Amino acid sequence: MIKFCTPVNLKYFNWASTGLIPLKTKNEMLSLINYLSRKGNPDKEFIESIVEDCRRNAGELLNAKPESIALTHNTSEGLFIAMLNIISDKDKIICDKNAFPSTHYILNYNFLNNEKIFIDIDYDDPLSSIKKHIRKNVKVVVVDLVNYANGNYIELKDAGRYLKEKGIYLVVDGIQGIGCFQFNPYEYNVDFLSVGGTKWLLGIFGSGFLYVNPDILPKIKKVYTGWLAAPWKNFTDFSIFPEPYEDGRRFETGTKNIISLKGLSENLKIFNYVGLQKIEKKIQILKIAFINFISEYGFTLYTIKSSRSGIVSIKHNLLNSEEIYNFLNKKKVIISLRNDLLRFSFHYFNNLDDVNYVTRRLKFFLTKKGFL
Repeated sequence: MIKFCTPVNLKYFNWASTGLIPLKTKNEMLSLINYLSRKGNPDKEFIESIVEDCRRNAGELLNAKPESIALTHNTSEGLFIAMLNIISDKDKIICDKNAFPSTHYILNYNFLNNEKIFIDIDYDDPLSSIKKHIRKNVKVVVVDLVNYANGNYIELKDAGRYLKEKGIYLVVDGIQGIGCFQFNPYEYNVDFLSVGGTKWLLGIFGSGFLYVNPDILPKIKKVYTGWLAAPWKNFTDFSIFPEPYEDGRRFETGTKNIISLKGLSENLKIFNYVGLQKIEKKIQILKIAFINFISEYGFTLYTIKSSRSGIVSIKHNLLNSEEIYNFLNKKKVIISLRNDLLRFSFHYFNNLDDVNYVTRRLKFFLTKKGFL
């Protein structure tokens, strides 16, 4: 059983915002801090063991080779690396207009000379949504694997195959999906998949990773390279500079946050041990139980029932969303309010008792307001 530090009476449905840190992970991170505070100057092998352990666990999660993984600080950094390596001045960019703000900021404030084509994605048929906007000089399509607000999952297999045939890159923000379900980016012809460690991967700020499809390496710029993106034998002789790696590790720069990477690595071990298939199955059971409740009590569901994500976004047909949100918060039910939607996010670490608790609280609120 995975233990967390939260109070027993707290019901947590906010994994899509910030994950909870497991007790074991917290203790491992504190142990590392204590070691570093005593040691002062840890040796190269010690640091690399933490780094490579995290890389290996991230690769296992995606069924990818460890060397296809670049360790990053957050999802935004990974997306920025991807775009830097793809885009030239005359290239056009197709982007889901409902993508999380991080994508919009990266594109709008860093790629000023490039035309951006913001489109509505049809979750039932994303390929058709993309196809109608393909034109000369379109170089890349950027999408969220799961929409942050409504929780809808984009099935990318057909779109990925089509874009590969057209020679167009596919860049995916995976932070709202990875950790909820199995996803092999290579099978979906994803070229870059950026993931942060703060949400479904259990709360480690300043951590993340970028999957780089090995097939694209000969064709991209291979920039955003620092001195620790190369295989140094030691740190005593700097007279010869080794050539950078020719894989995902090339997109790393300097000193890494090994405390965050230690935490992320410990969390990834949990997911790899339990198995994403088992995690997805339980998440769907919890979601369906909650959806069955809300459908009877005047709520509109904004999440497609078959979506693979852990998010369920709802809005009452007559009551104010913020009022319901504040009520639940006072009752120690932690969710998010996003674009006037009540966003519940269910993880493997919840159970049916949690679902029953929140539905009872909602019933109480609706009764108090005279709707039951």
